[in-house]
Amino acid sequence: MPGESESADAIQSLLAQSHVIAYARFGADGALRQANPGILSVIGGNSAGRNLPLLVIEGQREEMAKLLAERRTLHTPFNMHFAAGLDSPTTLAVNWIWEGDELILLGSAPCEDLEAAQTSLVRLNSRVSELARENVKKSVALEKALSDLRQAQTMLVHREKMAALGQMTAGVAHELNNPLAYVKNNQFLLNKGFEDLLGFVNLIGDSLDSLEQDAPELFEAILVKSQEIDLAHLSESVPRLLHSVDDGVERAAELVRGLRTFSRLDEADVKTVDLNESIRSVVESASFLMKENETAFVADYRELPLVTCAPGQVNQAILNILVNAIQAAGRSGRVALRTEAMGDEAIITISDDGPGLAEGLEERIFEPFFTTKPIGMGTGLGLSIAYSVIEEHGGTIEVRSRPGQGATFAVHLPTEGVKDDEAQRSV
Repeated sequence: MPGESESADAIQSLLAQSHVIAYARFGADGALRQANPGILSVIGGNSAGRNLPLLVIEGQREEMAKLLAERRTLHTPFNMHFAAGLDSPTTLAVNWIWEGDELILLGSAPCEDLEAAQTSLVRLNSRVSELARENVKKSVALEKALSDLRQAQTMLVHREKMAALGQMTAGVAHELNNPLAYVKNNQFLLNKGFEDLLGFVNLIGDSLDSLEQDAPELFEAILVKSQEIDLAHLSESVPRLLHSVDDGVERAAELVRGLRTFSRLDEADVKTVDLNESIRSVVESASFLMKENETAFVADYRELPLVTCAPGQVNQAILNILVNAIQAAGRSGRVALRTEAMGDEAIITISDDGPGLAEGLEERIFEPFFTTKPIGMGTGLGLSIAYSVIEEHGGTIEVRSRPGQGATFAVHLPTEGVKDDEAQRSV
């Protein structure tokens, strides 16, 4: 019937173009006459003139030749293993029928192979996901370990650097202290000697009227000499010069004391104190500087537990940070101080509205002799001493600053920071 013929032609046309179903026609001698994309993807490339027994693996060739010779029709699917050059064989579940002297072959991937492949794919995908999660965990752990290692390395280098600087400054302080004591003693004797000498000159001056009458030549010589040396000026300038020397010696002595403190040469008593009261005395000590700079100062003392520490040293550390903040804020600047308790720590926060720290200076400001102040305005030891004191008490100093936005120093001090037997080693 014309309708059936048209339907068969349509089906054959669809099969001839299919990539999913393998469709091929072979002659009675097994020569391939027609192949659709589905079979070509299995046997590979151009198929003209190729023979059916030669398309399968060697173990199936004899069986294929026998089926062709017997012109047998396969009523149930038969697994054929197609070989494509050096590639792995591909298995198809095939059916074939004879149409005249032509063998028509239809094939598809075996259902069990598809299910096995799908199961294997699911397992493989699950394993890949599991490995990916493990890789992420290991990557996070590695990054944390690397971060911890870098932090430990930084702390180790910093501690070794501070220890080396402590030894160096201890030697410098010792070497400076002896000649400084010598200068201070001689300066005291020079002061006293000049006062005695000035008293002697004044005594002679009181006798000039008598000398003018009794020894006019001596009187004249004294007048000439007093004019040559400008005695009146000397009597005024020398005391001022000696006083400035005294100020210089005191400044040098203060520097040595700072060096001794930094290098842990001094000892201090450990006590349990009200830290708020202790800090109030520090603020009082710095009040003269606040008045001089017209500093707007605000303090917020919150309740603190009693703190075991070397109070003199802690006071010195807080004073150094406070003075630094006052100087950084400049004239008419603002400085704020706050105390609070958090866990087993007492936290003292000092903030200023000064110019802040340039990028990268947070790690250098605690180095001895490093200062951002103009020459002659600072020794560079204040923050170094503060760092050493707080570190010896088991605490830390946190610095937060941005250029143009001031700076904040947060001192974290354990309430049981230092014991009596540690006081001898304390800064």
